[in-house]
Amino acid sequence: MIKPCVILDGQVINIGPWDYQIQTVEKTPPQFDEDGNLVSEAEYEEVVNNPLPVGAVLEDRDIEQDEDGGFRVVGTVQPESSAQKIARLELELAAAQQKQDLMQSALDDLILGGMI
Repeated sequence: MIKPCVILDGQVINIGPWDYQIQTVEKTPPQFDEDGNLVSEAEYEEVVNNPLPVGAVLEDRDIEQDEDGGFRVVGTVQPESSAQKIARLELELAAAQQKQDLMQSALDDLILGGMI
């Protein structure tokens, strides 16, 4: 699916329309005469509270939805989640511990083998 994306320095920083957080604020209050009659209506203006970052551009990109419901640009690598990183590091640690145990066993065999 094609969606608008905000690109800054070659990186996608937002997928979907940018939320400018536009707020309507009173520019000039209503004016009343001494009898309380309305002389002029209040004037309002829209204020952008979250402008696009300087240098950012809007581009349409092909987007896909991940298994977890998130969106990413087609062809980009999904970043590793914290849970995935923990699981990967636990596997690496277990493999390193197993290797260390094998090396210790081989060293013990050499030491004991030389003493007999």
